[in-house]
Amino acid sequence: MKNKLNIALITAGNPRHHYFKKKISSVVDAGLIIEEPKKSKPTRKEISFFKNRFLDDNWSSKNNKQININDRSLNSVETQKILEDFSPDYIFTFGCGLLKDNIIKTASKYVINIHTGLTQYHRGVEGPLFAIYEEDPTIIGATIHQVTTGIDSGEVIAQEKPKLRLDDDLDLLFYRTCKCGIDLLQKNIIKIILNKAKYKTLDKGKLYQNKDVTEKVISSARSKVGKVLYNYYDLDGAANQFIYY
Repeated sequence: MKNKLNIALITAGNPRHHYFKKKISSVVDAGLIIEEPKKSKPTRKEISFFKNRFLDDNWSSKNNKQININDRSLNSVETQKILEDFSPDYIFTFGCGLLKDNIIKTASKYVINIHTGLTQYHRGVEGPLFAIYEEDPTIIGATIHQVTTGIDSGEVIAQEKPKLRLDDDLDLLFYRTCKCGIDLLQKNIIKIILNKAKYKTLDKGKLYQNKDVTEKVISSARSKVGKVLYNYYDLDGAANQFIYY
C-alpha cells in the first residue's frame, strides 16, 4: 500500500507555466512534470510580469522528474505509458492541450485544471479577451475544475476574480488571470488531495476555440479595453476590484 500520493503536473514552457510549477511544487511533491513546448515566444511583458515569481526559464527541482514532449504527443501512447508507469493519484494541469480519455484515466482519483475564465460564462480559450470583447469585465476570472472529456465542463472546485488596473491591456488581463488561477489552486490543493474539496456543477458558458480568436475580435477588444475598464470602475462597489500600483 502506498504511503504517499503520486502527483503529476502537465503544463507548457512559458514563464506563466514555470510559475505554475513553482507555486504548486511549493505545497505538494510533484513527482512527475510533463511539459509541452512553449505556446508562443515569451514576450518581454510576460517575462516582466512573472520575473519574480519563477526561478528561471528552465525551472526544475531535484524532487521531481520532468519530461518534455512535443506538441503532438500529449495524448499519445508514449505519454500514456509515462503516466501509467508513474501511477498518478492526481494530475494537475495548466496551459496544456485538451486531454483525451486515455490520459485522464491514468489518474486514480482526479485530473484538475486551471481555466482562465469563469466556466459559467466562458469555456475554451482567451476568457479575458472575450470578456472585454463582450464589454463585461465583471466576468473575468479563473476556475479550478475537474477535467472531463468535455471542454472546461467538469465540476467546479473554486473560482476567483483577479485584481485589475485601469491601465491594463489585453495581455496583462490574461497574465493577471493566470496568476489568479495558479494562486487559487495553490490555496485549494491540500483540500483537494485530502478529499475535503467541494465540487459543484455550474451552467456551461459559451465555448470559444482558437478559430474564434480572429483579428476582428482582437482588434475590437484592444480598441475598447480602456473604456470597458473605466466603465467597470464606475459601477457601485467595483473599485475594490482594482489595484493602483
